[in-house]
Amino acid sequence: MLEMGVLPPVAAASAATMILYTSAAASAAYYVFGLIPEDYGLFFFCWGFLCTALGQLVVTHMLRRYKKESFIVLSIGAVITLSALMMSFQAIADYAQDPVGVMRFSSLCD
Repeated sequence: MLEMGVLPPVAAASAATMILYTSAAASAAYYVFGLIPEDYGLFFFCWGFLCTALGQLVVTHMLRRYKKESFIVLSIGAVITLSALMMSFQAIADYAQDPVGVMRFSSLCD
């Protein structure tokens, strides 16, 4: 979106909205099929809400102090990069532990 000339705050808000809908649908599916304990779901919902609020406060403070919108773009890039690295490391660790079992479906908390 940034390459098409969309302003960084608009791109960040659009991405956040898409992530919200996707994660809500996935969480609802896991809950409906009984794949996630209720206490885990509630804990991680609260943790995610608090971290999001803290991140919003920090980014808003930085935007007001430095008057640069590049923090939004950099934070989105950092989150995507960190997520990709963490998923890669987890996949490699799972594969090294059980090469055949990593391709099977199982419960979320196994």
